[in-house]
Amino acid sequence: MNILRHFSGRIFACLMLVAFAAGAFLAFGRVSLPVTTVNGRPCFYYTPRSSSETVYGLSKRLGLTREEIVAYNPGAADGLRKNTTLYFPVDDFRDRIEVEAEGSDAVVPEQTDNNRLRPVHIEYTIDSTSVVNEAEAQGELPVAPEPSGADSATVRGEVSPYSIAVLLPFGLGEEQISRPARLATDFYKGFLIAADTLAHRGETVAVTAVDIASGSLDEALGREEVRSAAVIVAPDSPGFISRALKAGVKGYIVNTLDFADSLYLTEPRVVQTNIDHRNMYAKAVGYLISELEKLIKKYDAVDNCYFAAVPTELEWMQKITPDIKRCAIQHPDFPNVWDDAVKYDCSRVQFWYGMFDQNHIQLLHSKNISCNVFFADTFENYKMYFDMGMDTILTNRMDLAAKYKEIR
Repeated sequence: MNILRHFSGRIFACLMLVAFAAGAFLAFGRVSLPVTTVNGRPCFYYTPRSSSETVYGLSKRLGLTREEIVAYNPGAADGLRKNTTLYFPVDDFRDRIEVEAEGSDAVVPEQTDNNRLRPVHIEYTIDSTSVVNEAEAQGELPVAPEPSGADSATVRGEVSPYSIAVLLPFGLGEEQISRPARLATDFYKGFLIAADTLAHRGETVAVTAVDIASGSLDEALGREEVRSAAVIVAPDSPGFISRALKAGVKGYIVNTLDFADSLYLTEPRVVQTNIDHRNMYAKAVGYLISELEKLIKKYDAVDNCYFAAVPTELEWMQKITPDIKRCAIQHPDFPNVWDDAVKYDCSRVQFWYGMFDQNHIQLLHSKNISCNVFFADTFENYKMYFDMGMDTILTNRMDLAAKYKEIR
């Protein structure tokens, strides 16, 4: 067997395991809603602020299913209506929705200690021998089991493919479990479910969970099982990733929480699950542009196509597909379209109605740049824009445009 190939494939699967668990952790981070009393029962309540809100969008925001929303609010079956309040009993949803003090006019009874979920008491399909006593663990959580007879891919000097260190604020020393501790616990529960699934497939899985709320990060990084892990799930602690790299960790570092950290841009071992949308968007635009260029050239349509965009995309277009003509789009956020057209060597511009005059058209024509306008839907505006010297008018009324062309 090609050990390197086998090892790399397992690392990818391990990263996917962490990514899915991390995605669930972030996606289901609980929202807060105010509480009121309905028929003597404390209820969370939510009032749609806009007629454009949907049941689907609300379900994603609250972490509830559409069926749950409709079951407690039958009127929502036909959609949400502005200024119509939805109610959710606190007793049924307190595990997914936080109480928002501002706006609440009801007192919500505290959960009893019997209902508290402590990380050391997680129960799942984990061997009882792997559940450690809190005093003995000194802040550790249960370790996922290693199936007997499993073929370990650990090689001397390499990192075990399914060794994962989870460093989160579990708050084992807290008398009252905090929201960060509860979220960390929920994450770890889901993580162990995924790890247990791998274990039942015959994979060797070793998970080390460290409560950083009861110890220092340097202490955690000093542990051999952390430094030698294939993957470390990083906490929301500024500077942790750089400290981990300096400490000599051998595996990947998955950053799910510290959005401000940018080491992933230069350090290939850092896996950033939440990338600034501007960086993601730019890369996506670059890929899309290159694929569109292939299609344009495949059908010999270079002379009949152009890319229309605002400056952020025009820069990519100029770098990646210089052979395809470009059109600079005017927008309230990018009003100086004439400057953009010159800067990015555009063959035309597209004005936004109401943001230009005849002098702008004449200026661009003097530079051999054609002019579009978005948009016009009446005979009067068709005539006005063509009289100003406009080359192309975008319209929603092709029927009127056809008639205007006949009588012009």
